[in-house]
Amino acid sequence: MPKQIVNKEKARIRSRKYRLANKAKVAAASERSRKANPEKYRAQAREYNQVNSEKRYDHFKKWAEKNPDKKRANEMKQNLKKTYGMTPEDYNNFLALQRFCCAICHRHISEFSKAFAVDHDHACCPGKRSCGQCIRGLLCTHCNLAIGLLHDSIERCLNAANYLGKK
Repeated sequence: MPKQIVNKEKARIRSRKYRLANKAKVAAASERSRKANPEKYRAQAREYNQVNSEKRYDHFKKWAEKNPDKKRANEMKQNLKKTYGMTPEDYNNFLALQRFCCAICHRHISEFSKAFAVDHDHACCPGKRSCGQCIRGLLCTHCNLAIGLLHDSIERCLNAANYLGKK
């Protein structure tokens, strides 16, 4: 074996031993470097992600199969933040304020298989996303669909109530 290759192998082993013996020091130096050169590390991450996209997807898929509850919780957390500007804690606070019941039909959340939907004022924020300031409450799927189909119209809801009251 050529001398140059042997020296590289020895240097690699020596470097690995140092990193293992000085984990905190190496981590701190790495963190300083990352903060000093953020664009360099973003570019490296993009390149790695492009080259290893299938490997990363397979790894995530295996993790998701092993951790369905964590996957569901992560998805809910991301959806709440992106769509309503809420955290899971905000959602749980709404639930507690509503005594864990739908804001319209007052049925308990334990009667449903799905989490309650976040209802917001579409006059303030048309579409699926909310500014976070116009959230009205949490609704079961049935009530959420009902007011959605009635286009959040008080008049239509009252007409529907009157209609149901007819003999």
